[in-house]
Amino acid sequence: MKKIVLFLIVMTIPFIVSASGIAIPEQGSKAAAMCNAFVATADDPTALYYNPAGIAFLKNSNLTFNMTYVRPDIKYESPTLGSHENRAKNFFIPSVYFTMPLNEKVFFGFSVGAPYALATDWHDNFPGRFASRHAKIQTINYHPVFAFKFDDHNALSIGLDYYDSQINLIRAVDTTAFSSYVQDLAGNAPYTILPSEGTLDTRVRDQAFGFDIGYLYKSAPWSFGITYKSKAEFDYEGHSSFERSRYLLPGNAAAFPGEETGFELGSVPALLQTGVSYDTGRLLTEFDLQWTNWSQFDQAEVHFDKHTLGTIYVWAGTPVAYVNVPVVEDEILPFDWEDTMAYRLGFNYRLSDMTEIRWGIVYDESPVPAETLSPVLPDTDRWMLTFGTGHKIGAWTLDWYIQYIKFDKGEIDHDNIYRYNHNGLYEYPMTHDGHYKGNSWLAGIQVSYGW
Repeated sequence: MKKIVLFLIVMTIPFIVSASGIAIPEQGSKAAAMCNAFVATADDPTALYYNPAGIAFLKNSNLTFNMTYVRPDIKYESPTLGSHENRAKNFFIPSVYFTMPLNEKVFFGFSVGAPYALATDWHDNFPGRFASRHAKIQTINYHPVFAFKFDDHNALSIGLDYYDSQINLIRAVDTTAFSSYVQDLAGNAPYTILPSEGTLDTRVRDQAFGFDIGYLYKSAPWSFGITYKSKAEFDYEGHSSFERSRYLLPGNAAAFPGEETGFELGSVPALLQTGVSYDTGRLLTEFDLQWTNWSQFDQAEVHFDKHTLGTIYVWAGTPVAYVNVPVVEDEILPFDWEDTMAYRLGFNYRLSDMTEIRWGIVYDESPVPAETLSPVLPDTDRWMLTFGTGHKIGAWTLDWYIQYIKFDKGEIDHDNIYRYNHNGLYEYPMTHDGHYKGNSWLAGIQVSYGW
């Protein structure tokens, strides 16, 4: 039964745009109802994500399953190119947590979740399709933890993070220069090249290790927590395939083969989060600060095993020569992301011994600078508001929440950079009068059983 549960969890991990960058902090419904201001509270099994030292204060063994639904609404709008909507919608994010005491001082926990993921999916006629038409990154985290309780007030944890990460990038490729040509109706020059485009589909995967350390101090009415998660470096390997246009000149099909591909990217950033809470007995208030080392996303190098050439016409009135030009070549994807801060304020009000009411607010900075804002991740600063409740029924606990996220407008008002070729040249065929805007709704439910 346990193997079946873990299998279902792993197979249903989705891809979304939610928190800043590619992070998804909504890994527990109780914490999410407090806008993830949970580092100093950490009083249920989802502490394994927020501050693993908290499991040293849990009683007995616990099993928790959490599911969050996400409904993003992201659009690109331009007075000249019209409105285009991101089609990546309706996602479900599962995670599972298990904790148990080994003795009075040592505690063990294990969790599986997807704390880093994203997806964007644009229509075939989207004007930014040459930068990206479809992008997904899925990073599943397997997380064993040991926590040590020194006394009634202090606990320390150390955990191992094993990440299994996959990336799928699909973009259009302009193949017009390699297409067939047609004459005018009289059969004379000038010759017209048939416009055409193909598709480059890249799928890569890699695994990496990281670690985390947590500390929690509890002395009523105050609690203080701090946790650090290390970065994880990936060297993805996989395959790229081309969907070729039917208008390609004879012989140019060989310039678009399937290719083995390497992709270097540190897709899990280092993270430092600290929080303090004050509990009056009825109302618990927590304030958290989170720093994320997104600046490690400097650039990513894409390597193709083979570099191929295509043939284009050079003409002066009529075709006079054939020239071979690079088609498949190594690329550099510039990110130039910046470190970010998130400011979280959460509340938990005990309505009775059985029922709690929660709410919170957060301001979350985006790591993406205006110069590299792209269809892959049109990420901007955002505000979040949440509300939820918790209910205890014997050994069972049921928590739920709902969250609204409002993104700032992302303007495309200068020369955005998305990729460099081997000559250091870049292209980003988008007009400068467009912008991204959007919001998201999230809802989650969490079920816990203690024995």
